[in-house]
Amino acid sequence: PTPYSQVSLAIIEYNTGNSEAAMNHFYQGFQTDPPHIDGCVPFVSSVLSVQGAESALQASDWAVSRGCQMDGEMMGLRAVIEAGMGRWGRVAEILAEDWEDHSRRLDVVQMALYVQNLDWNSFCSELHTWPDSDRLFAQLKILNSSSLENPSVIARRCQKMSSE
Repeated sequence: PTPYSQVSLAIIEYNTGNSEAAMNHFYQGFQTDPPHIDGCVPFVSSVLSVQGAESALQASDWAVSRGCQMDGEMMGLRAVIEAGMGRWGRVAEILAEDWEDHSRRLDVVQMALYVQNLDWNSFCSELHTWPDSDRLFAQLKILNSSSLENPSVIARRCQKMSSE
């Protein structure tokens, strides 16, 4: 198999939920000289699913060393991983940089950081930008499982703050 076919198969496997096979095929395609670089974020995501957060961060660094771009989407995934590990200082550093992330992972992590810091003014002022607040709250629950209140309590808090 060629590096292209390995990565193409990896993307198909990733999209069908077979993270372990995807991870292995991404590795095979990325390892060659020259590597076939495609699906960088799905690669890191598959490593996260199979081997955990530390391995995913290492895989991200390795993928970048092989030619993947350290772009907003990759940094969004890294921020999610860091938040999941409770590394809120690192999350704040990533958010302070000016990354463009079309996946909105960085936006979710920013909202999670507001919750983590109990910055309800910022949280509530940004909440209206989310067309699907239920999905946002589900994502926040994953990142802030111990500190996130019931979404209806947060919504009431935001309504109360806006009426004051």
